[in-house]
Amino acid sequence: MNRLPSRPRAARHAFSLLELMLVVAIMGVLMAVVGYNVLGAGEKAKKKATEATLRTIANALDEYQLDFSAVPPDLQTLVTMRPPKLKDQKLADGWGNPLIYDPRQVTENQPYQLGSAGPDKNPGSADDINVWTMGR
Repeated sequence: MNRLPSRPRAARHAFSLLELMLVVAIMGVLMAVVGYNVLGAGEKAKKKATEATLRTIANALDEYQLDFSAVPPDLQTLVTMRPPKLKDQKLADGWGNPLIYDPRQVTENQPYQLGSAGPDKNPGSADDINVWTMGR
């Protein structure tokens, strides 16, 4: 009997189904890890941007208070006064919500309220950011 010589195992040019499924599973795990880290980084960046904005505005409020011995009635005053205490400052948090400002004194060490409602956009919830508790 004449048999055609078969190719040696190393000369095959295709992947087995098991090898392909293993590669797909590894890629899925890697994509899940990367997706989780990327989504978490966006929220952290928004929180850091909000904290930076609050610090900038708090510094402008402190400067205003030194100049006029009072806090301004609203944050827009810091932008519109001449010379402005805030230049081209967006008066919103990292999520695009307006900042919370109340010029009434809370305690002796807190002459005003300044903060953000946080990602849930609900003032008074656990994720709020307050300029007095974020460690100026």
